Amino acid sequence: MAKRVFETNSRGVENVIGGAHRRGLPSIVYVSSMSIFFTPGSPPLSLDMPIAEGTTAYARSKVAGERTIRRLQEEGAPIRVSYPTGIIGPEDPGLSEANGALHIFFRQTGILTSNGFQIVDVRDLAELHGRLLELPDGAHRYVAAGPFLDWSSTYQLLDEITGTRLWRFPFPGKLLRATGSVGDFVKRFWDFDFPLTRDAMEYASLWPGTAPNRTSEELGIRFRPARETYIDTLRWMYRAGVLEARHVGKLAD
Repeated sequence: MAKRVFETNSRGVENVIGGAHRRGLPSIVYVSSMSIFFTPGSPPLSLDMPIAEGTTAYARSKVAGERTIRRLQEEGAPIRVSYPTGIIGPEDPGLSEANGALHIFFRQTGILTSNGFQIVDVRDLAELHGRLLELPDGAHRYVAAGPFLDWSSTYQLLDEITGTRLWRFPFPGKLLRATGSVGDFVKRFWDFDFPLTRDAMEYASLWPGTAPNRTSEELGIRFRPARETYIDTLRWMYRAGVLEARHVGKLAD
């Protein structure tokens, strides 16, 4: 499974983005991830940082894809890259990883650990991609990041906008990361559908945050506040049947 994930994602970048360049498309947008710059203990992330080496097949595939993109850019390909944080928003056909985490918070439980959760509204990301397509010739790279809230503030905001109280329990970051390592080991034999990986637990407990200042200043993108994104997303989850009225509380009205 891990081998297939790596080969599919890394070869897909070469086939799709490389193919678009070979066919002469004048403007190409590639969606990367700010996580490719993350290493435990790093300062706030920026596009000037070196690419980090991922430890899971998915993370390594994103790194391989980024290197392919940079090689194509050096060859003159008109590729514009966005680097989002956790993508959240309504009208999600398959639940993104961040929307899936929100679903788990309400359906199961949340955890209180170190650091926090940094999201970007999918509608802001879509606007950024539209702007990227319109940029002058050349290679361009921009951060796509909304607000960074520590875990306690995240749950307090979700409680406030729904009028409910999410169940959450304290989980020390060190123990959370150790649990992720156990998850990686178990997944060698049983590939269960839960984001219990060392990478995911490091992001959850050690994420240093990033700022989209240059994106806002140069492209005029206004990244929505977390309150607006969470309200619209939870209302959509209720309408779509992903969450029930008892989960979203007053947002079901």
